Amino acid sequence: MQERTNELFAWYQKKQNQTDTPKVISGDASARKYYRTKFGILVDSPTDSQKNKEFANYSPLLRSVDLLAPQIYQEDLTQGFFLVEDFGDETFSKGLEAIDNDLSLSVTKKNVAIKELYEKAIAQLPKFYAIRKDELQFLDYAFLRKEFVIFTKWCLADALKVNDNNLETPEQCAIKPLKVFLAYLEQFLPAAPRVAMHRDYHSRNIMILNTQKLALVDYQDLCNGFLGYDLASLLYDCYRKITPTLREELIAKAYDEYINAKDFSDITFEDFKKLVTFWAIQRLVKCLGIFYRLSIRDNKHQYLKSIPTVCEYLKDLLPKVAELSEFSDYMLSFVIPNVMLELQGK
Repeated sequence: MQERTNELFAWYQKKQNQTDTPKVISGDASARKYYRTKFGILVDSPTDSQKNKEFANYSPLLRSVDLLAPQIYQEDLTQGFFLVEDFGDETFSKGLEAIDNDLSLSVTKKNVAIKELYEKAIAQLPKFYAIRKDELQFLDYAFLRKEFVIFTKWCLADALKVNDNNLETPEQCAIKPLKVFLAYLEQFLPAAPRVAMHRDYHSRNIMILNTQKLALVDYQDLCNGFLGYDLASLLYDCYRKITPTLREELIAKAYDEYINAKDFSDITFEDFKKLVTFWAIQRLVKCLGIFYRLSIRDNKHQYLKSIPTVCEYLKDLLPKVAELSEFSDYMLSFVIPNVMLELQGK
């Protein structure tokens, strides 16, 4: 581990002809590591697990459609080393916390400021339409099925110790509600409107610059995805909750933004809300598996703290999709209660 860090620092010092020592800064849920230098953020991005080519290619692509992504000053795709633009430390999440903690603001003014910040993030989403989605990874049923298996393996099999040998092939398992979810997913996809999407658009992956403009990080999963998914990521954020009233207002705001930006005139507001609801469910179910995987496999136990928020969202969302009633019953009567019990034992 130290040998690789030494190689990274040596690479940086040679590239920049500098001898300053990079300072470690906090990382994320991936295997990447970040260091601050005089000339930008130094990134150690292991080639065996990270999408380094996509990271390099998508930065200029996003910037070409007026979405701010860090400029890449130096790169070595063979080793997985990057030197990129430093956007500072203020994430969208920290910006919201600053509003919460501002004693000079009344409750009303805080609510207004929070809403305005979310509206600014929502206004970014239609810019993704200018990206030619056909050149991006195509999210299909096979891909989304793999995401569902993250849940069945790491949450059901590994965390809850559900006794079924086929949880990594849920079509063959004895738990019918899992098959119900996959069947509905397969049925839902063909008619789901497609757009280019970030795929992890939430409060920790949006930066607030000194200019108050918003910028994107962790964008290497940019893909040919689905209308409503990025909005669901933002408004059902595992790391930051908002009131149901604000969420409804922001969904309405987003609908207006989408309709104005692209020809989605055949999609009613009710249809749009159904899209957001389903993609929120799909993503949150996956997150249950991801957070347990981060804890069990990677010893990143801090992500377990976000699971109660995920469960709270799912309890609200699942009953809204009639076609998922059997899956909803299974989640609400067995999975979520046992997840909460399992967390209490930590």
